[in-house]
Amino acid sequence: ATTVAGELAAGHFVLAAGAWSQTVAAALGLTLEVVPVKGQILLLRAPPGTVQRIVKHASA
Repeated sequence: ATTVAGELAAGHFVLAAGAWSQTVAAALGLTLEVVPVKGQILLLRAPPGTVQRIVKHASA
């Protein structure tokens, strides 16, 4: 693989971009079929003071 930092050589690469995996793969010239599966989520306990609600602007 070629990156802005140079060449990388490996037997395998892992693309772990979640819901954005298809978009990232397309930028690399690859086609991926991403199928959502119930339960693919990780929930972490947020530190005190962290926003507890989803904040979204109307133009976002």
